[in-house]
Amino acid sequence: MWLTKKRWFLIVVIPVIGLCVKAGFWQLDRAYQKENLIEELTVGEALLSTSSEILEAQTHKRSYRVRLPVSRDVSEPLVFLDNRIQARVAGYEVFTEVTSIDGAIRFLVNLGWVPGKKLRSELPIVEVPERFVLSGLWIPVTESYLMAASQPERIASNWRVQSLTDILNEDLVSGIVLADGLLSHNAAGPSPRLGPATHYGYAVQWFLMAAVLGGMAGVHQFSRIGRFAMVGAGAMAAQDVPPFSIAQGDRARLFGLNIIGLRRGGFDSETISVLRNAYRELFSKGAPLRIALERVRESHGASNEVRELIEFIEGSKRGLCRASGPEISSD
Repeated sequence: MWLTKKRWFLIVVIPVIGLCVKAGFWQLDRAYQKENLIEELTVGEALLSTSSEILEAQTHKRSYRVRLPVSRDVSEPLVFLDNRIQARVAGYEVFTEVTSIDGAIRFLVNLGWVPGKKLRSELPIVEVPERFVLSGLWIPVTESYLMAASQPERIASNWRVQSLTDILNEDLVSGIVLADGLLSHNAAGPSPRLGPATHYGYAVQWFLMAAVLGGMAGVHQFSRIGRFAMVGAGAMAAQDVPPFSIAQGDRARLFGLNIIGLRRGGFDSETISVLRNAYRELFSKGAPLRIALERVRESHGASNEVRELIEFIEGSKRGLCRASGPEISSD
């Protein structure tokens, strides 16, 4: 029963708060990624019409209009990228390698979108000329194309793949051209399904949830909470909580150092060990606090963190939360 009442916050709620905060930061990271993707897909003013211009473009991580004479080896297989949806119809985006007429560069072209066949064992028939003037949009290779590598499937003379990771190689220029008008449907191209604003909204929701759960801890308006201290959800802290410690329970009591918080805060193992020894001397041996403070000052006073702990205790006006171990005398 004691475990149920006293520690269920520490066992259940605090990990949930941590997960909420982690989810919030993950959503912020996704928002930053979407902002970068939108910037990459913003079309520049230049029209790329030579091999050298395309080679230059791959270093800019932006999109450009392209018009360039190219050729392809008709004996080479086409690549059908699976699970591409348009107007709620499943199909493929069709890719091929092309070479500039001057032979200087080779790169991938997204020829467009075609609906899938009723039988998975068949691929749509697509015809592409050997030589043509390629018009379209040059884009960087984005994450929407680069999922985990899979095993390509050979069907007749072509390939079906789940990710462009399966076919990209170092000989190709790092970019893709979304061709205009080569097939009946142009490829939609990569675009964020959820915009940055949506991810920012989700992040706020997760952080608010963490704040609500964390707000279940009550702290008296004149009580002080030390640096890197953690007050457990549901705790009622009517007295000061020393730095680097954990306080929890209906009437908040000290339950040791906030070891995980210290590690995440960048404290090294030596500092944590010194703080642990100081904490034991102060709160776990039952000595009067005045005497324990003098012992800690003599044995560990060289540590900045220990001095911070001592100064906090000596400056307390409301007294300290009691330790969960032996009682501390205030004499």
